[in-house]
Amino acid sequence: MAERSEVDVHRFRARLASLSVLAESESSLHNGNYRDAIKHLETAIKADPYNAAAYRRLGYAFNQCGRFEEAIERCVNAISINPSDAAAHHNLAVAYGSVGDLEAALKSSRQAIRIKPDFAEAYLVRGLVYERIGDLEAAHEDIATAVALKPELYDERFKPIIESAREEEAEWDEIISQPEAEALFEQWEAEALEEHQAGKTQP
Repeated sequence: MAERSEVDVHRFRARLASLSVLAESESSLHNGNYRDAIKHLETAIKADPYNAAAYRRLGYAFNQCGRFEEAIERCVNAISINPSDAAAHHNLAVAYGSVGDLEAALKSSRQAIRIKPDFAEAYLVRGLVYERIGDLEAAHEDIATAVALKPELYDERFKPIIESAREEEAEWDEIISQPEAEALFEQWEAEALEEHQAGKTQP
């Protein structure tokens, strides 16, 4: 019993030490001193290997330094400890997108949004990934959602994406008018109903 108590005390002290260093890293991250933040965060993890927040922030710092493979590793560590950490999934999406793994980036962005539906930055990253794979409609929708949630995210470089999406909508409008679209929908609906009824009469 005494041995278990000593272990608990050791873990408690390690946790306190880790949190103290984590607080120091916050200032470095805020000031853009990412290399200094990395040193603090690695110290925090050494003191407490189960500190999910330290792994997540380390992933963010590595992203900012362009060390994307290391960012992926640390974000995965954070998620393995705390799967509901939306920011860790978001940081992972940024890292995957930066190394060109767009499918993984989409998956991580979706998970971040699933956990935190008002996560503006996650919508923005997913929108930019959609733009890279050529889905301009989805890109426009996500970027518009991001800016609606957080107007300060708007950037002039989003204009071409929005304009391209609008051009595609205009082209579709030229191909088929609203009355034609309604008539076509009614035709499809009638055909589907006939097929359904025919299937019911078959033995």
